[in-house]
Amino acid sequence: MKRTRFLTIATFLLLILLLCVYYPYIRDSHLNRGDFSLYEQMAINVQAIHDNVPLTPVAESFYFVYPPLATALFYLMYCMPTSFIVAWFISIVLWLLVADTYCFLYLKCNCIYRLILSFLFLAGLTDIHLLFARCDIFVAIVLFLAWESFDSRKYKMSTFFIMIAASLKIVPLVILPVLFFLTPPQKRAEIWNGILMAIITVSVIALFLFGIQNSFGVLLSPLAFHAERTVQLESTWSGIQILVSNLRGIPSKIVFDHGSYNNADLANGTKQIVTILLLSGLLFFYRLAWKLGKNSDVRSKFPPMLFSLMLWTIVISPVFSPQYLMWIFPLLFIWLFQKVFSKETIESKKILLLFLCVWVAVSTRFIWPMWYESFAHQTSLLLICIHLSRSLAIFVIIFLLLSNCYSKVIMTKRNNL
Repeated sequence: MKRTRFLTIATFLLLILLLCVYYPYIRDSHLNRGDFSLYEQMAINVQAIHDNVPLTPVAESFYFVYPPLATALFYLMYCMPTSFIVAWFISIVLWLLVADTYCFLYLKCNCIYRLILSFLFLAGLTDIHLLFARCDIFVAIVLFLAWESFDSRKYKMSTFFIMIAASLKIVPLVILPVLFFLTPPQKRAEIWNGILMAIITVSVIALFLFGIQNSFGVLLSPLAFHAERTVQLESTWSGIQILVSNLRGIPSKIVFDHGSYNNADLANGTKQIVTILLLSGLLFFYRLAWKLGKNSDVRSKFPPMLFSLMLWTIVISPVFSPQYLMWIFPLLFIWLFQKVFSKETIESKKILLLFLCVWVAVSTRFIWPMWYESFAHQTSLLLICIHLSRSLAIFVIIFLLLSNCYSKVIMTKRNNL
């Protein structure tokens, strides 16, 4: 216990030191390197609602592109008596402190240092901006709490944190059915309690900040925004189309809209086809979780199901921003290092998983920010191949994670014969 508390304090100090060193750099380049201007604009929009001030055309174009809790978080940072960037770094440390307090007092464990170490490791592999200058780091913190709560059989709190993560970025909502099926049947009432608790929490925050009249607009605005988006440049489908076009000597047409670069050569029907494929995959995951849930204790299967489900959603989606990997990769590295460096026999599959995860992180750095302009202008066939190799590596990671879960299902069937 004393050793882990020392590690927790040491990692917090190391993180604070890194943020202090990082601050002057991001302060001078945040308009080009981060999304701070967008976050701050949404906070200004909230203030305009409070002051009954009409929004400018620029503000209306990015009305509220994030779910209510994320918007509320930006507004709280905006209200702090300091610059938005300083408030951002303070919020990261505060969220981690609250997470550490929750784990220490409620879960009776000292585990937050592992998350901080994973953040630092991943920041070195990918890019520090992706981790510390995007709101996705808050999603990772909340998903970590959901994982630890599930492992401690605190199913209500695990559900609550999944819902809170979905209030920051909508995608984690796909985890709920998996969590439901992997929860023991006699404990599934806690799932509904966790959902209700999260809905009440987010609703109270939204009504307090936005008022009754604007709350529905804040809720529906991000859904409408993302529904209008086309196939993003970094998506798997765009990468395939770009490779095929460039092999024929015809560069793909890339346009900028909705805050990102998108592939204009992909037909409108692409999103519909991808959506069907995505939903089919989700149904496969839910069926597998249902089968796993028939076993007595499947807590150890929740992490690989969580990681593979989130990675499937990211890699199949028509929108694949590099920061999306920050939702799940910090947790995945924690889980992998526990497996690789445990007292158990080191399996080649675990080493392969670790290598593939490192490659996904490093190849993401190659694409953004190192040679993003070259990738967007398609001046390097090697970069296009690296981009596709990242997607291929993610598919292999998903397969390896699920293979362990499938072995559990097969063993269960044999025992029932």
